[in-house]
Amino acid sequence: MKGIEVNDQAATFTRDGQELVSTPSSGIPAGSTFKVNVRYGGVPETIVGSPIVFGAPYGFIHTDDGAFMGVEPNATSTWIRLNDHPSDKATWTFRVTVPSGLEVISNGTLVSHKESAGKSTWVWDEPHPMANYLATAGIGQWEFKTGSTPGGIPETVGLDPVLKQSNPTAMDFFYDTTAEATDLWTETFGPYPFDSTGAIADNATYNNQTIGFSLETQTRPLYSAVRSTGTIAHELAHQWFGDSVSVRTWKHIWLNEGFASFAQYLWDEHLGVRTAHQDFPEQISGLDLSNFFQVWLHTPAKPTTW
Repeated sequence: MKGIEVNDQAATFTRDGQELVSTPSSGIPAGSTFKVNVRYGGVPETIVGSPIVFGAPYGFIHTDDGAFMGVEPNATSTWIRLNDHPSDKATWTFRVTVPSGLEVISNGTLVSHKESAGKSTWVWDEPHPMANYLATAGIGQWEFKTGSTPGGIPETVGLDPVLKQSNPTAMDFFYDTTAEATDLWTETFGPYPFDSTGAIADNATYNNQTIGFSLETQTRPLYSAVRSTGTIAHELAHQWFGDSVSVRTWKHIWLNEGFASFAQYLWDEHLGVRTAHQDFPEQISGLDLSNFFQVWLHTPAKPTTW
């Protein structure tokens, strides 16, 4: 920690584990607003071996050319000081300064990009309240494509150029699928809840291993080693169910996933693969149903019991 100011005045602070307690130099009137500035520094560490995401590394992942930030459920606090809880939403502005030659893509809309003294500063703004685990900032080499979906929703996709080496149509895949799914869900679920849509398609690696990862980061879902249109449709459905309408506590996260999984059934029906009604038995057909009723012994609000 380097210091804390409350309303631009130096404040004292104490720390108990992950909890930071700040005491302003003077009282704050009840019902008033105030500003807290926390100055800190460090090197974020990747979380490895956690059963929460099936043992896969997650959080702030140091890649060969920058960083990949996929932080659900509890890793945003490894690189930003905050109250890391899904019910504590905030508006976000990301100001990220990197060495010249690197680029940054994040949530929301690109506000500015400036080069100075061998450094590049990128500012992205997300004016809609966002849960902490939906925040991301991808640092590296990006190919950008911007425009609008056929339905008129602004769209920005950032693609790791490495992906084009194995698939020259990778940009079209992410851009066109995102546009199609965003417009379909707008027709199905109601108006798109944010100002822009898009994708962050990375080739993220950790210890020379490719990270297979996707996450419904708000406005711009995050993908690494993802080649399925169904996955893109799933993460974009989360913009309505999970991002805009959010859970109060983590034990209800199954609601987010339930709606998004149902949306994948609707996506298959949209593509003419099978009806949504046919999709569910198709999905469970590979399960061992010799004791099917054991399924109902698991508590939906305790997904780790699975």
